[in-house]
Amino acid sequence: EGFRVKRGSIGLLRLNVPWSRFYTGKLRATIRGVRLEAEQICEVATPGREQEGLIAEIRDAKRKAIDLRMTQLRDLLESAEAGGQGSTLSIRLVRKIVNNIHIELSDIRAAYLNRGLVVGLEVPSLTVLSTDQTFRERSDEEEVNV
Repeated sequence: EGFRVKRGSIGLLRLNVPWSRFYTGKLRATIRGVRLEAEQICEVATPGREQEGLIAEIRDAKRKAIDLRMTQLRDLLESAEAGGQGSTLSIRLVRKIVNNIHIELSDIRAAYLNRGLVVGLEVPSLTVLSTDQTFRERSDEEEVNV
């Protein structure tokens, strides 16, 4: 029903933020050498603890997290409907960041252990980037107006 991270590491995490052109420049994130090992939480439970109780506890925590996110979303929508200038500015800033993002992932390895069975995932290289309407990558100098 749940899992926990047993081991993990990141070889390189680089953020390139063009502060002088923050609102229009391309934001770059590079992540390399990620190692992640997760295991089933019920297998690592403390001795004497009932599995059903642990599962109920995990479900309750998930339900509380969902309720918190729903409340935050409701508050965001209400402030946007009220015409708050601060919320409009933050929404526009988030939109600009999403439109100007460039993420490079490489050498990613993850494994999940469950009762002696191991499932692995390896991603040699993956790039997430913003493009124009013709799916052409935007140059660093090009500005996106939203």
